[in-house]
Amino acid sequence: MNLSLYHPGTGPLHRLPAGVKLAALAVLGIVGVVVASPLALATMAGGGVLLLVATGLRRGWWLRR
Repeated sequence: MNLSLYHPGTGPLHRLPAGVKLAALAVLGIVGVVVASPLALATMAGGGVLLLVATGLRRGWWLRR
C-alpha cells in the first residue's frame, strides 16, 4: 500500500477490534446464504447502503485507480 494514500479512519467501526469485525462479517455472510427470503436479503442490502451513507463514504473511494 502506498503510504501517501493511507488515511487512518477515526469512526466507530475503525476503532473496533479486528476480531469483532471479522465475526460480524462471518455472521452476515452466513445469514446471507441461509436466509431464503428476498425481503430479508433486501433489508440486509438496504442496511448496508445506509451504513455506507451514514459513515460518509466518499465518491472518490470507488473511483480510485
